[in-house]
Amino acid sequence: MYERRGTLHNLGWMLTIAFLALGAAAIHPDPIAAFARNDRHIGDKSCDIRMKAVEVNLAILVRAVAKSDPSHVKDVEARFDALAKKNDDGFETSFSWVSATKERVGRLTVVCVNYGPVGRVQAFDGTDAPYAEPAALLYMVRRNPSVLALEGRYLVVASSDVRDAGMDENTRLDFLLIDAGRNRAIEIRNPFEAVHTLDWGGPELRGDRIVFDSIDAPKSFYVSRATTILRRRRVFDMRGRLLSDRAGDAPIRFFDQWLYRAQHARHPSPLQMTARKCIPAPDFADLFSWTSLAKGRVAVTLGALRLTLRKADGRYIVVSAVQVP
Repeated sequence: MYERRGTLHNLGWMLTIAFLALGAAAIHPDPIAAFARNDRHIGDKSCDIRMKAVEVNLAILVRAVAKSDPSHVKDVEARFDALAKKNDDGFETSFSWVSATKERVGRLTVVCVNYGPVGRVQAFDGTDAPYAEPAALLYMVRRNPSVLALEGRYLVVASSDVRDAGMDENTRLDFLLIDAGRNRAIEIRNPFEAVHTLDWGGPELRGDRIVFDSIDAPKSFYVSRATTILRRRRVFDMRGRLLSDRAGDAPIRFFDQWLYRAQHARHPSPLQMTARKCIPAPDFADLFSWTSLAKGRVAVTLGALRLTLRKADGRYIVVSAVQVP
């Protein structure tokens, strides 16, 4: 019963959005002027306050992109982006910065837009009429949504934002189901997000699978994002089901877990005492490297700590811990 009420509530809200868009088009024949006026009204108000002006501007964006030739989408984006930036206060959470994409697969066209930290995904049929009610995307920061994959009724939208001074990219996958039945809505299922560097990782479509390479954050130390470690590969199907999850860099994962335990041990062993003397708590280390040695050994150097690991029976153990100059 709860799910049914939620569905009716969402459908009612989406119908409200549709009426707002139609009303805006009727009252304001010039969508550019209407968008600019709404943007001035919104200013720098918080994105978690649902405002009619935000919903109308999203509808204006979707309609403008849907009606444009694919080769002109970037021009449409730039035109609205210039208007939104006039009211940008310099923060990622302001209602500004526009992006837009449009992709056609068969008779179905999908439009993705964002307006600051809010986004919208809408599907259209071959006559440019709405195929289903739009799906709303709400982010903590500005993102750029785009279609990653579309197969039948299954749609995957990838939305990214750059962070950590331009070193990292956080990408979110929204797995959506386009319901062309009585509800005629786009239902968001199984959202997932992970961090990857700009030059390594991110989601890719390979056949009917989504391969997502990402990096995990160490618990016991910090290094530059230019040092790509703790890599992980996940594989999803089009419905968002996780098919496989493989963690890479096994020696570094063991090193991180061992050092974390050493930093928190109540009664540290001699090896743990040496490690704690060098790296007493999680901190940034300028020096980090690891090298494979003979006989299944691995040497890991982090700051002033050098740990030698040995693999035996499929598991790593610590052979030595020394402080290096």
